[in-house]
Amino acid sequence: MIAYIRAMPNMTSLSATTAHLEPRQGQGGPIGAYLSEHLISVVLKTGLVCPIPGKFELASDEEALVIDVNLGGAEYFIAPISNMWGTTNDVFHRTGSLNRAQSVANADGTYTFVLATKDPVVHNWLDPMDLHEGSLTLRWAEFAGGKPGVDLGAKSRVVSLDEVRSAVPPDTRFLSESERQAQLSKRAKSYAWRVAES
Repeated sequence: MIAYIRAMPNMTSLSATTAHLEPRQGQGGPIGAYLSEHLISVVLKTGLVCPIPGKFELASDEEALVIDVNLGGAEYFIAPISNMWGTTNDVFHRTGSLNRAQSVANADGTYTFVLATKDPVVHNWLDPMDLHEGSLTLRWAEFAGGKPGVDLGAKSRVVSLDEVRSAVPPDTRFLSESERQAQLSKRAKSYAWRVAES
């Protein structure tokens, strides 16, 4: 089980108490990162919350990072973007993070997200809010039976923005401009309710 996140060239290993990522040179491609087999073994045996922190770097507004996620039996999943200082931006009015309830699953139960500075018109758009580089943490929790399934994982690939439609599953939900606005309006109301309740 390997999880690839496109990483910045100067990326260093992170604490093994969360996820251990190390630099990995792709075959003529971008620097990648992988989730260590040791950590995966620990997660599978203990059923701990499993976060995979990684970094992304887009060369331009014409690039997109396509991320396929298998929940491995998790009831809860979230993919938040933060800047290089670990701060999230406008989560009220932009889709800088998406959880399972806010996302649309593929027909096989997996999820595909697209991270891009320009709207790729997919429902599961992770909007970095004009950032070309930053952090993306994939977090799984609340596993059925107390432990994640062996299919838990994620993989990613960088494509040009005009290749997104062919790079995602055929059943991917695409949004019109009015549907995007409705998605963002629903999101803003939900976050406003949370703030009022806290």
